[in-house]
Amino acid sequence: MLIQNGITIAGENRFRNGLDQLNRPSSISIDENETMYIAYYGNHLIVKWKIGAKKGRVTTRDSVELYDPLTRKWSSIDSLINIRGSHTGTILIDGKVLIAGGYNRINGSLATAELYDPRSGTWTITGKMKIARMDHTACLLKNGKVLVAGGSDITAELYDPISGNWSYTDSMRYVRKQHTATLLPNGNVLVTGGFNTDATNRVEIYDPLIRKWTTTFERMNYERYMHYSIIIT
Repeated sequence: MLIQNGITIAGENRFRNGLDQLNRPSSISIDENETMYIAYYGNHLIVKWKIGAKKGRVTTRDSVELYDPLTRKWSSIDSLINIRGSHTGTILIDGKVLIAGGYNRINGSLATAELYDPRSGTWTITGKMKIARMDHTACLLKNGKVLVAGGSDITAELYDPISGNWSYTDSMRYVRKQHTATLLPNGNVLVTGGFNTDATNRVEIYDPLIRKWTTTFERMNYERYMHYSIIIT
């Protein structure tokens, strides 16, 4: 995740079945401390996992590091307030980073959320989501709010950075997790694919002006989940 000052923030994630579940890395390395580094596309996001010494399982942690592409060096910053993996991270208009939901072994799926301020280098608690969720999506809307959808059911909710509170919005038409949510040029949000009992090729669109979801008759050619979706200009 690229912060406005050009420094990349990296957190923790969790894949339930170990190495065979790691998704689309461009490189993998393991150091002498059994810490595994996964580089996605080489320069945008680097995620760090600690591998369990006995079972080789990937676990959640609360550690956070910043990567400076100019110096090519890492620096540790304050840890997350809550241990979590499979969460979302969204850069808000004011430059802060919203971390929402996720999972840990103690609490299961999480509704908690926290904010990172790159100016002070500190984390603060913000309002809880209405629904605990993991493997969901979070998308910054043009009005500055954040749309969070899916992960455990069809529900969706909006985060207001001014009040720090969450509110329900219209639910999606299909249950999905590990899907994508992409902000379109017209301000709508395109949600594609994902997983429920199986991978899906269904597509739906959220309109922030009327706060409603609509399905599209045109589906993707292939079912997919844990995929990427980007705007091509």
